[in-house]
Amino acid sequence: MSILAYFRSDPTHDWQERVPVPLVYDLARRELNGIPVGASADRLRAFGRPGNRRPSWIGIFGFPRLGIQVHIGRDRVMSVSCVFHAKAADTEIADHADFRPCKIELRTAGGERVPISAGTGREEIERRLGPLKLDSSDPSLPVVNVDVDGVPLTFEFDSDGRLRILDIEPD
Repeated sequence: MSILAYFRSDPTHDWQERVPVPLVYDLARRELNGIPVGASADRLRAFGRPGNRRPSWIGIFGFPRLGIQVHIGRDRVMSVSCVFHAKAADTEIADHADFRPCKIELRTAGGERVPISAGTGREEIERRLGPLKLDSSDPSLPVVNVDVDGVPLTFEFDSDGRLRILDIEPD
């Protein structure tokens, strides 16, 4: 994206505020509340106005009242980050006054519904989604991965074992 794009008006400036909605990520369909991977970023309007400035320019639409960040590329939805403990995470919504920890339900192809929230522990995640593998790229961080229905899920915990971030990166 060119530097000139930064000076154009923010295409989300006229998006209306919305009441927070329950979040559901369908792993088999690769959809967040019916918005599939690859959909136009404009579809994120359903969540209301992003809490961060110029989301189109930086490629991250932050929705602090939902506790999520949606990453885009070429104006298309790519992945979702669920933020559970914002102060402990480096995110676009970490210092936003309206931040609420994410609560999301993961739905598997087999019909299982797995609620994930700030209080969800590693053992519960493993019991419901399968064995977690330690991310070897940085062994100092408590980051674990699991693949469900072909979708890589990355869970990051803090040093006290609290869930900080869940990255859902289907492609």
